[in-house]
Amino acid sequence: MDEAFWEITEDLRRSETDERYAEALAIYAAGVGARPFREQLRRVPVGESVSVVTRDGAWITGRVIAVGLDWLRIAESYDDEGAARARVRRHHDVRVDAVVRVIREVR
Repeated sequence: MDEAFWEITEDLRRSETDERYAEALAIYAAGVGARPFREQLRRVPVGESVSVVTRDGAWITGRVIAVGLDWLRIAESYDDEGAARARVRRHHDVRVDAVVRVIREVR
């Protein structure tokens, strides 16, 4: 009798844990889904290597050096590695409303 009791109890405990996990995932998904793209862009940390695609089709690759209320400043460098990363070719000030896609570079 004790084994059957503990098996049932364990099944109920697992079921409750699964339900809580599913509920937590739903809450998280709702929170992420409610966050506008503009807020996501503002969360990109300074120094992050990104590629940005704008509405007019421009593809800009570089490091984020500043994030404003409605703009990003991206520094395009000569090389992606080593000391050449510090040497900036040009700066791009991009309005957040003009950005349609952000790709974070994995290093």
